[in-house]
Amino acid sequence: NIKQQIHDAGFREYCSQLIDRQLDELCIELLITLKRFQDRKKQQLQANPERARRKRRFVHGIREVTKHLRLQRLKCVLIAPDCQSIQSQGG
Repeated sequence: NIKQQIHDAGFREYCSQLIDRQLDELCIELLITLKRFQDRKKQQLQANPERARRKRRFVHGIREVTKHLRLQRLKCVLIAPDCQSIQSQGG
């Protein structure tokens, strides 16, 4: 099976995309840029609270992503391909 040849045991069964160094670097660059924009907005809010409106560009964590997904405020979701599977109630 070609999928098994491409991915090792560290990837989940539903992961079918090719992961390479270039994709990793682009994702890191995107996350750093979004974090920088969010930090700049936070500084504007502290400097002039009347002008600056708080809008989060970057959320992380399953609960935060789920909350913003329900509010239909997400444009993109990045999920690590090597998330650990858990077998517990509610998980």
